[in-house]
Amino acid sequence: MVGIQSLGSRTFRARVLRVSTGGGPNHAATGAVEFFRTDLPASSVTDLFDRMRTALAARVTTEQRPPEAGAIELGPVGISSANISLEIELRDTLGAVSRRAWQGYEGSLDAANRVPVEYAWRALGKAAIESTAVQGPEPEDRALLSAAWLHGVGSFERPWYALRALLILAGRAGSPELIPAIVKQLDSEDTEVQRLAVDALAAITGRDVRHEASGGERTLGDLVADYRRECTAP
Repeated sequence: MVGIQSLGSRTFRARVLRVSTGGGPNHAATGAVEFFRTDLPASSVTDLFDRMRTALAARVTTEQRPPEAGAIELGPVGISSANISLEIELRDTLGAVSRRAWQGYEGSLDAANRVPVEYAWRALGKAAIESTAVQGPEPEDRALLSAAWLHGVGSFERPWYALRALLILAGRAGSPELIPAIVKQLDSEDTEVQRLAVDALAAITGRDVRHEASGGERTLGDLVADYRRECTAP
């Protein structure tokens, strides 16, 4: 997750919240959470945003060369098992907004909708925005995470891997305003999403009832019921 904000005096600050879902069966183990910040000159940010804004505004079409006379030719189709989810929003000082999102499996059939978003994201990835690691989340990191949770730009339902990453981040940098959105994830059919939602709610509320008095772990079903009851507004 990346956010870039003006500091005034022709300087911008980039913030990066990076999480790995770790290893284990179905990538269920919680991985590392890292926070970075980098100050950037206005000239580099202006160039970067110009490239990204152009990409987001692009409308891509695909064409195939007509077959030779009398020939029948089937068009090549490329598909991939790489499932990606990208959401990008650019907002300038005048309030103009460019936003675009894409989610799915990479392939030639989806190129028209995928390529502009992917190009904009790759441009951002070349901006050297992970120069300074910080020990923990700062208020601006929490605000960035809240904005991503509450104001996502995609019209699609976020895939399981994106939800898991957001919940892991919420366990480290979540704020109380995220509680209603996280409570909804307690109803997920994905038990790992449920577990991460419980962990995030325990961290945000400071109420940790994940273990019995004896030290043993409580069942996920009991924890889901408890946190749903405690964190749902009357």
